[in-house]
Amino acid sequence: MEPGEKLAARWLTEDWDGESNKFPFWLRNRIFQDFPGKLLDSPNELAQYILLRILRDHKSEIHFDKS
Repeated sequence: MEPGEKLAARWLTEDWDGESNKFPFWLRNRIFQDFPGKLLDSPNELAQYILLRILRDHKSEIHFDKS
């Protein structure tokens, strides 16, 4: 993960309440260049973006059991 992604992911998993629609000012200023502008309107959209990128980049490592 890129440094901006790590910082955003850490905030999303440790400090975000899962409901608010605003980023803290300090975080927004540190990651605004790392993501498309529209993602900085919603923590939920940013979380989805990061998750989908991780899944795409590591899809060869994901295996499902046929049970």
